[in-house]
Amino acid sequence: MLCEQAETMGIYNLCVAAAQRNRGWGQEIVHAVQRRALQMGKPLVLQCEAALEEWYAKQGFEPSGFVDVFGLEQGP
Repeated sequence: MLCEQAETMGIYNLCVAAAQRNRGWGQEIVHAVQRRALQMGKPLVLQCEAALEEWYAKQGFEPSGFVDVFGLEQGP
């Protein structure tokens, strides 16, 4: 999902099916969004799992903060 706000552009829930990984599709999508954000003069932000930090770093992203996630346990 691509989310355009007044001040930023965000990538959320970028997923590539396991059988389709390592073909460059995720990278191509990210690069297209990076170009769009640059054209619009907006910083590009995202949230990702710790396991994906290295992959996003290779795409030019740098950590800028952390998000705490809270939830309720399922009832009986």
